[in-house]
Amino acid sequence: MSDSAWPEGCALRYRVEIGDRLRLVLEVDNHGPGPVVFENVLHTYLAVGDVGHVSVTGLEGAPFVDEADGSARKREGSAPLRVRGETVRIYDHRDVPCVVEDPGRRRRLEVTKTGSASTVVWNPGPERARALPDLGDDEWPDFVCVESGNVGNSGAVHLAPGARHRLDVSVRAVLWDDV
Repeated sequence: MSDSAWPEGCALRYRVEIGDRLRLVLEVDNHGPGPVVFENVLHTYLAVGDVGHVSVTGLEGAPFVDEADGSARKREGSAPLRVRGETVRIYDHRDVPCVVEDPGRRRRLEVTKTGSASTVVWNPGPERARALPDLGDDEWPDFVCVESGNVGNSGAVHLAPGARHRLDVSVRAVLWDDV
């Protein structure tokens, strides 16, 4: 690969498994002579009944960058996260599962991961949705993104020559009637 955006000697593999859960695996191998530094995020748009009624657990107390508030550094409180308007939060925590409680669809979405130093929670909210050409003005309440990856200064992957990094994400839906 000769593209200057990606170092020579790196190989990427992306695998998607669909079954009783959705599994996404992104592997990066460094076959080059020197170390490689990169960021990655697997964008999981999770369909929900109404984003204003869902809650996300697993992020309590975690530090984050709030990009919807000028990239301010903050810390999540002790209550589950609720999306109220535009949300772009990059959490610094490692391999912690998150759960999306979705009362509109009477289910829980369990997001587990390995090889991830960051969790990004995103929803454009009504104002930003109007500015996005690939999203209808009224579609923002129908989803929340709980993305796994490695971003920012504390999350970027430093991969030595001959090493492999594996980002492995699993999303499983559990109906409330099954609990």
